[in-house]
Amino acid sequence: MRILVIGQGGREHAIAKSLVCDSQVEAVFCCPGNVGMHQDGIQTHPIDALAFEQLSEFAKKEQITFTIVGPEQPLSAGIVDYFQANDQLIFGPTKQAAQLESSKSFAKEIMAQLNIPTAAYQVCTSLESAQAYSRTQSFPIVIKADGLASGKGVFICHTLQEADDVILELFNHLADKVVIEEYLMGEEFTLMAFVDQEKIYPMVMAQDHKQAYDQDKGPNTGGMGAYAPLPQFSECMTTEVITRVMQPVITYLAHQDTPFSGILYAGMMDTKEGIKVIEFNARFGDPEAQVVLPLLETSLARIIWDLLHHKTPSIQFSNKTSLAVVLARHEYPEQATPKQPLPEFSLPKSQVYYSNVLKEGEQLYTDGGRIFVAQQIGESIDQVREMVYRELEENNWTNLRYRRDIGKRFG
Repeated sequence: MRILVIGQGGREHAIAKSLVCDSQVEAVFCCPGNVGMHQDGIQTHPIDALAFEQLSEFAKKEQITFTIVGPEQPLSAGIVDYFQANDQLIFGPTKQAAQLESSKSFAKEIMAQLNIPTAAYQVCTSLESAQAYSRTQSFPIVIKADGLASGKGVFICHTLQEADDVILELFNHLADKVVIEEYLMGEEFTLMAFVDQEKIYPMVMAQDHKQAYDQDKGPNTGGMGAYAPLPQFSECMTTEVITRVMQPVITYLAHQDTPFSGILYAGMMDTKEGIKVIEFNARFGDPEAQVVLPLLETSLARIIWDLLHHKTPSIQFSNKTSLAVVLARHEYPEQATPKQPLPEFSLPKSQVYYSNVLKEGEQLYTDGGRIFVAQQIGESIDQVREMVYRELEENNWTNLRYRRDIGKRFG
């Protein structure tokens, strides 16, 4: 098999790495990819993830068996529809089905219709209506941009002034619609699943750490680290998420002639009242993919091939524990200053998944917020935490920072 991965971040690096180690795979290409992927034998080509015509032509020229879409932007723009119209195999949801992620109001309306547990909410289409609604609520509240925001469109507001500031910022720069929700308390977790229309094949659960700083302080980010599986939850929790959340949504979409195929990500909260949905994504999480995929013991290429041909895949995960820590620029999630040299480092026991890195001559540079992930597998959460942090602490991270409490929520 010759496989094309669309995207350029750590998630796509993890997908491509899983494929390149597969004996059934002849070659793995990533467009546009990043320079850090080269050391793992992944071929990168500088074609933008939104350049559908060029990507389709590249796939034809390279005789690609099938394409996997990593990030949300090309999915929401209709890359799957484009490839399918050209009779090319591609794994991911159509533009319409991907609205589960690209429109929070779309997802909320489906959940309301199906009585799926989620936070109480209001969709506001103007600055004035959003500010008026926020004045009727008890704080804290959660305000979300309706569309895509790279994990940075969610704000927890503790005061009316904070809410007014966020609403103004969102309507001025990010959104023409916002969703205002009640603030949920509990333990957050993620369940991702392979989906073939009405059939769901779950992965192991993972837990992301979204806040920028230790002890869950600071603004939301795309994710500062994760671990999997979650020993604090039993298999019953996976079953409950599938039966109460995923299956009703997938069945509903199929009956609306909008069948969902690809990766469904359910961001959940285990509250005192039971599980509630925080969000849906229509692709692998980042950094959840970097901890879940290394635990996959069966062929990712074969799983996706089978799903594309509506066959039941064989899926087996290791019972070990995987943990990843994100290294980011100090400014993150604020806009990073111009590129800076990436300091030399040594992480011989960690798998490094690169994100925002570029190369000039022999020098690597940071070129964005999250730079790379350091990931390892161990027998337990305590063991793997100690392994990852021991290696990180042996290096001098000029210009970079990382959270020191990834995986500490457990217990």
